[in-house]
Amino acid sequence: MPKIKIIFDRRKESIKTGFSTIEVCVYLCKGQRKYFPVGKASPENWEEMAQSSQIQSMIKHFEMIIQAMDTLHEPMTIENFMLNIERAQNPRLAKDNVLYNGHDQRQSYPDYIESMLMSENLRPNSVKGFNVLLRAIRCSSILNTFADLTPAKIYAFDEWFRQHPPKSDYTMKGYHKKNH
Repeated sequence: MPKIKIIFDRRKESIKTGFSTIEVCVYLCKGQRKYFPVGKASPENWEEMAQSSQIQSMIKHFEMIIQAMDTLHEPMTIENFMLNIERAQNPRLAKDNVLYNGHDQRQSYPDYIESMLMSENLRPNSVKGFNVLLRAIRCSSILNTFADLTPAKIYAFDEWFRQHPPKSDYTMKGYHKKNH
């Protein structure tokens, strides 16, 4: 379970100098910990400084990155965490990043379905159902790449597919199961 803490005087410097470092510690899992120095303070005023808006904003930002990593099932490693921080600081990197869990998001989704159909040993009626779905995906031009597999585009495809020709909810459920 990832944790974020504010730590003061981790290296016990305040005894010698009267000041020490305030750090934000991000603990992702066993062996995956990173310290971010955020300032220096005396033992008397470090808690007040730790509550500053700048440090609290940093903690919220780190929490959002961890939540996104968890939602996307990304590995909870410091390297991945730092990569996500870099992407957040430089939006151009996020746009240029076309990989998700090691897979190229520009890959053709219909071609992928077709290749999977050929590699599976399916019964003829199952293949027929997948081919109907595949033709609809190609014809609609809504789900062209893996990057297009967003809730909004899947909903748009569902609306399009229902109308060409009109289909019942039961039929649509069957096609969505195949698309899953």
